[in-house]
Amino acid sequence: MSAELTPVDAVITWVDGADPKHAQKLSECLRQQGIERPSTVSKSRLNDSGELAFCVTSILRFAPWIRTIFIVSDEQKPSLIATLADTAYQERVKVVDHKEIFRGHLSVLPVFNIRSLTTALWRIEGLSDRFIFFNDDFFLLRPVQEDDFFREGKMVVRGRYTWFKHLSPLGRILTKLKAMLFKHKSGRASHLLGQEMAAKLAGMKHRYLRLDHNPHPFLKHTVADFYTAHPDFFKENIHYRFRSEKQFVGEALATYVAILGAEVILDNTLKTAQIKAADRSVLHIKQQIEVADRSERYAFACVQGLDAGTEEIQALLKEWMHRRVGTLEHFLSSFNSGRRPEHE
Repeated sequence: MSAELTPVDAVITWVDGADPKHAQKLSECLRQQGIERPSTVSKSRLNDSGELAFCVTSILRFAPWIRTIFIVSDEQKPSLIATLADTAYQERVKVVDHKEIFRGHLSVLPVFNIRSLTTALWRIEGLSDRFIFFNDDFFLLRPVQEDDFFREGKMVVRGRYTWFKHLSPLGRILTKLKAMLFKHKSGRASHLLGQEMAAKLAGMKHRYLRLDHNPHPFLKHTVADFYTAHPDFFKENIHYRFRSEKQFVGEALATYVAILGAEVILDNTLKTAQIKAADRSVLHIKQQIEVADRSERYAFACVQGLDAGTEEIQALLKEWMHRRVGTLEHFLSSFNSGRRPEHE
């Protein structure tokens, strides 16, 4: 199948940690495993403060060429589905349950782990060969085109080539020394280490593409072919209910397999405004917003831990998101009236 002839879909992973049923499921899983709640499933990571609605609205508004938006969730349905009912966009946004992407492997459920999820996203029924993965705290800042993600039948990716650090001979020695001298227990599922693991599994030898934090394009056939050839890699990576240092990053592996198959174009023109609401001052975040507003290169934003920020920071970021994206209700109202949103 030619990737050039297929439409482009979007896939968003989402959870509402404030849902009592989901919270009970998480608590029971932690109890069964006899562990404390890891930071990777903290309330600020799992609670929905409206980020998903901004993500979906930004895709509908700024990437109208995307065919279907699939929201992958765990027995949950976001309220925006009701908002879209009986509108022209009703069939363009669909909810996919974890049971669908883990079919044949249901013993791994429940999963509270983005790495397990990104390993299995390609198994969504009806998903196009070309799709873009969004975290639910991502959103688009301005109109983007299909060739910002797929060009000449290839994936357009963003990042920098670098030498292996953690998995180099020297890196392994330093890790062992740290463990011996400081009784260090790593245990931390470093994103960089997860990328390096994916690069090694894909077959990269000395250096790899360190991926930027942005929406990631996928070619479904590349990951499907890889996991068909290496089913144990797939089974191993999905069986962790919580993020583990033993896991590779799913979107990274999809990229590296495509690189080795000559199906990637590297283009760092577009950038992401990555904002951490809980870890930055108001002044710092205002500066980030100003930079993103001034430059056309900033096409993406990621607002992490919105509900963990101070009231002032939350208000600042929500005002910015409203200004740059607008609400779903306003978008639908403008569409129905034939008017362009005032924000444009």
